Amino acid sequence: MSYPPNRGRREREEPVGYQTNRFVYGPGQYEFRDFVRVGGPLQVLLAVVTTVGIAAFWGL
Repeated sequence: MSYPPNRGRREREEPVGYQTNRFVYGPGQYEFRDFVRVGGPLQVLLAVVTTVGIAAFWGL
């Protein structure tokens, strides 16, 4: 049950998680920490928005 959320998280936080990240990793001179710096807070934001949205939609 925890595999899909963990897979989605890795795609945003790692340059090797998704093919388009790999395309821009070299030419854009990105470093691993650049992906973590943006992907980490994005993951937290998405978790909060999803939790609040589900609670609002189903009235939990």
